[in-house]
Amino acid sequence: MRFYLTAEHIVLLTPASTAFEIKAIREVVAEVIGVDQAENDLYPDLFTRAAAYMSLLRDKRAIQDNGATSLRAAALYLRGNGTTLSLSDEERRRIIEGVHSGAWSEAEIVTFLYDRARIQTQPAPDYPRGRGLWDHD
Repeated sequence: MRFYLTAEHIVLLTPASTAFEIKAIREVVAEVIGVDQAENDLYPDLFTRAAAYMSLLRDKRAIQDNGATSLRAAALYLRGNGTTLSLSDEERRRIIEGVHSGAWSEAEIVTFLYDRARIQTQPAPDYPRGRGLWDHD
């Protein structure tokens, strides 16, 4: 069974604090990712869906510090499905800037994430608290 992030997961990953911001996040996630993800999976694989979470970065109306938040969402989604990302600080900066500016296509985001992924034999049963969402080099 595949692990999916909900709008509530994204709310927990973002520094949003007002009711307006939380409502906006829920709307953006519903638009970009879909409401019933398991039943209507619009994305053919893990990395394409992770790229969709990264695309939350392009919607400025909802997410404060949306670069870090969208990268955390993509990394958490992959982690929940048995894959970890190994990104240097420079690579984090590059993907956030590339997605934010619109310079990177979905295919480029997918390739970038795939090239930096380490697939585990089994998905992480529960995300450990207090650890980073990606491994540090």
